[in-house]
Amino acid sequence: MVRVNRSPWSNEFTPPLVEATYPSLKLRKLELAANEAFDTYRELYFEGGVSSVYLWDLDPGFAGVVLIKKGIGLGTIAHFFSNQITKCWKYTSCLLFSLPILDTLLL
Repeated sequence: MVRVNRSPWSNEFTPPLVEATYPSLKLRKLELAANEAFDTYRELYFEGGVSSVYLWDLDPGFAGVVLIKKGIGLGTIAHFFSNQITKCWKYTSCLLFSLPILDTLLL
């Protein structure tokens, strides 16, 4: 199984995909602006780490995810949202992290 990633900055897939799906031009502009905004937010609030915003088209509307990672083993925050051209937004937020288990804690 090959792991494929799309860069939120260059919009290119690694490794390249023949049948890749890209956001529409309008949504891509919004994705770039959101990446800049959340990069600033991440730097001010988390003082480091990395952030990525990905958007994709729905019929109708769009959805997206904001990912923020503080550092290795320090957790990842994921905010998923969607709007199908209504006044109602769907939003889910997750905090993913791993805890090292020490042998002394198991005694």
